[in-house]
Amino acid sequence: MPIYIVKGAIAISNTVFIDTPLDIAMARRIIRDFKDSSIENVLLDLDNYIIRGRRGFLGMLKTIKPNSDLIVDGTLPVSDIVTIITQNIETIE
Repeated sequence: MPIYIVKGAIAISNTVFIDTPLDIAMARRIIRDFKDSSIENVLLDLDNYIIRGRRGFLGMLKTIKPNSDLIVDGTLPVSDIVTIITQNIETIE
């Protein structure tokens, strides 16, 4: 997959969409980002998700997913996701 440097930024010519149900994505993010946080921080983040985040995730399903070069099942273990992307990266060029 070619990667282009444009004025110090990286431009990627292919898109991989990891199609993860919203509940799994949220659970993974809470586990990853809030291990050492207070319950108040978790609740504030969940509030933000209800107000803004969910709409953004749903928007990606309509706009980004249909135009992606590769769609991967986000319910798979992360190691399997990485394997699938690695195996397909050269075929989507």
